[in-house]
Amino acid sequence: LLYLHNNFLGLGCTFGVGLISSIAAFVGTYANDWSAHSFDGIWVSSYTEEVYTKPQYRISSYTVGMTAAMLWHMKQKHHSDFKLSDGAARILIAAAVAGLVYLIFCAYSAYLLQPCSYFQESTNENPCGSNWSVFARAWYVGFTRFAWAICLAPIVLLSGNNQGEMVQGVLAHPLWNPFAKLTFAVYLLHITILNVW
Repeated sequence: LLYLHNNFLGLGCTFGVGLISSIAAFVGTYANDWSAHSFDGIWVSSYTEEVYTKPQYRISSYTVGMTAAMLWHMKQKHHSDFKLSDGAARILIAAAVAGLVYLIFCAYSAYLLQPCSYFQESTNENPCGSNWSVFARAWYVGFTRFAWAICLAPIVLLSGNNQGEMVQGVLAHPLWNPFAKLTFAVYLLHITILNVW
């Protein structure tokens, strides 16, 4: 509704909600010792219960998606023929892909030690799991989901504008169609199966 009333106000507030959600996840992790790393024992148990299913912590990626949709709508409405220069589009795609690759591998060190047992906490005497400091875990829990969506947004927007280069070609290939349908079906069913289990 804000966007329909004032495009820029809607954009700013939507993106702002995502940023507030990320900050809340950062603060919550710092206060409650959460961890998104699956080997972190009691830290990941509390994360699963208190964060993973809570919309106030998960909404950040949705807000980035909504912001991207608003930007696309504004572009189509006011400047439907607008395209970035080829060089700018390539730089933006390369930066987005580099960001995604970094986010995939930045948690590598969290899986080098033996896993903590379900109710175990990593200590100096008996390190396990990620053994990351609470500050590092807070950054990871708070901002990786938000950053992931921010990296995806330019790929989606540039691909919609037919400027996605090779990334657009790979993602648009018909080979992915059956996998897309399968993963969407799994997405719809998995939480019910997890809860029943």
